[in-house]
Amino acid sequence: MRKRTAFLLPVIILAFTAPLLALDPVAPRDERAYGFLKVDTPLPLSDQCEISAVAPASGTTQNFKPGQRIKVPVGDYLLKVTLQDRVWKNNVSVRATELTAVILPGFGNLKVTSPKKTDRVEVYSPKGQLVTSFPASQVKTLPAGRYQVKVIMGDLETPKIQVAIITNTTREVTASEKKGRKIVSASPSAKP
Repeated sequence: MRKRTAFLLPVIILAFTAPLLALDPVAPRDERAYGFLKVDTPLPLSDQCEISAVAPASGTTQNFKPGQRIKVPVGDYLLKVTLQDRVWKNNVSVRATELTAVILPGFGNLKVTSPKKTDRVEVYSPKGQLVTSFPASQVKTLPAGRYQVKVIMGDLETPKIQVAIITNTTREVTASEKKGRKIVSASPSAKP
């Protein structure tokens, strides 16, 4: 019986005190109420982040730019990241004195170099449906996947090419007038 007690007593003490060991014993007591959050996105200059407390519910929100390391009270939050024309939401838990790093999954960039910045870029799904259209001067954030890209340069257009968008990378496409073909539009024939 004494052997069991001698064995169980340290096990019970460790079981109840293990969460206390997780706190940083060197950090001052007032800093133990805070953690850190950092969010990485494909285009940090144009994206915007917002967190709102879920538990404990305080009703406050905090806005910040991706790449910034912010200090927040310990708790559970709803993280909302606004990309160019998309919104990504996820729940995040912030622990005492720890850095919670979030890398936005599933999005990459498409950059098209064209003779004129005013040329239009059209992005199609593999089934041929138009996903988005934007000027060649922009870098566009898209969900990861395969797309067909066509560039319209005045009265010329390039053939559609296959482009794979990969998470957290920028895919670059170069369009030239040499590879463009003349756009032929059919109009209804005039009645004599």
